[in-house]
Amino acid sequence: MTEEYRQLTDGQKMLRYFYEELEAAFERGEPDLVLQITTFAGEAGVYIMPATAAGLKNVSEELGLGSGARAVSLLRRLDDEGYLRLNYGSSGPDVDIPTPKMEYIPDRGLFEIGELPHPDERFAAAIQRTRDVVEQSDLPESQKGSVLEAPGQNDHRTQDSAWVRRSDPAWLELVGRPGILTTGGHRMPEGDHSPAR
Repeated sequence: MTEEYRQLTDGQKMLRYFYEELEAAFERGEPDLVLQITTFAGEAGVYIMPATAAGLKNVSEELGLGSGARAVSLLRRLDDEGYLRLNYGSSGPDVDIPTPKMEYIPDRGLFEIGELPHPDERFAAAIQRTRDVVEQSDLPESQKGSVLEAPGQNDHRTQDSAWVRRSDPAWLELVGRPGILTTGGHRMPEGDHSPAR
């Protein structure tokens, strides 16, 4: 069990480190980080290749991981599980010394280090904003209660759904899945909330 927690902690440290290094690269006008992965026995390691004449940065030493082999294993796991995205280009990962580029950290990695809110938190915030809008609306107090139904109040809807209804035909439903909005029963992609013309 201790190793499991160490993997979690070291994984979060590595994600945070690469996030900060990538942000620094963006500030310097570089679109990505170039890594060098060495897998030779006794010389295994993960390094950030410099864009200038500075030397390689040893990720294992920077993070206190104990060995370069641990850094290689951890990097592979984070990439395989979708926390990092490494682009190996046409050479692929199976060359002697791969040099993948890290162009960005996917949402899953950003959630893990707290740089993006978790979808459940975003959903809860959307529900709260909806409740606030209804409470501040000019609807009569007697109608406000019927506009917002608490999640799970209707037996044919899921416990995770929150439903917003308006008295006009273009009512909005906020479905209990992050990022899905529906108008009048027709799904719209997230971000496209313009009325039909």
